[in-house]
Amino acid sequence: MDELRWILLGLGILIIAGVYGYARLQDWRRDGPPWRRRGHANREPFAHYSEPALDDDETLTGDPLTGSDQDDDILGPARVVETGPAPSPAAPTEPTEPPGDDLEEVRGRAVGEEKIIALSVMAPDARPWNGADVAEVLESADLRLTAQGVFQRTLDTDDGPVALFTVANIVEPGTFDAGNPGATTTPGIVLIMQLPAPFDGLAAFELMLAAARRVAQTLGGQLLDGRRCDLTTQAIEHLREELLEYRRRARLADRRRSGGA
Repeated sequence: MDELRWILLGLGILIIAGVYGYARLQDWRRDGPPWRRRGHANREPFAHYSEPALDDDETLTGDPLTGSDQDDDILGPARVVETGPAPSPAAPTEPTEPPGDDLEEVRGRAVGEEKIIALSVMAPDARPWNGADVAEVLESADLRLTAQGVFQRTLDTDDGPVALFTVANIVEPGTFDAGNPGATTTPGIVLIMQLPAPFDGLAAFELMLAAARRVAQTLGGQLLDGRRCDLTTQAIEHLREELLEYRRRARLADRRRSGGA
């Protein structure tokens, strides 16, 4: 048993020595014998490479990878090459118009699909408004209480007054007491504009929005959209974009109708 252990130990030593010798032999073949390596210290790749200095007053010339300098005589000075004026963008088919409140009768534009814009103003919880207070605020915004018991902002046209928008009681049947508004209380009002009409919908919307804001600020109410959600700035911009698109389609429809007449 002892002889077998000594034999296995000797074989292990021989194998280790063989592997070591083979590795040294490969090193000799690649790098040469040790006495010829004195001038070659072990270094990391690109040991001689250093980053070029980049100063504000100096211009880097040459390629640090190839080590070659650019020849200014060959390249020549920099020149500006004129390629002609850039093509101007195509004009839009419909000019973009900012929202405004300038309102006048518009002939030939009461066309297009039916569209209804609604806003709501709600009184604080458990504190309904008196109809007389609502009437005072709306009348200051140039609305008038009609015989039907609703408030209207009107526009005088060649065919007579036209309602820009209507303000109704949010409680059915939606009316106030035409003879005595103070006899009515309400938890809120709804403002409604209906298109098509002989006026610009966007301008009428600005007037309706201003009236709704006046009620909310004066009586302490909450301004909501047609779905009874908070009327955010994004929601207002979305309504304006819808009305701009409606205006564009209405003008196209009016042109087609005029051309076919």
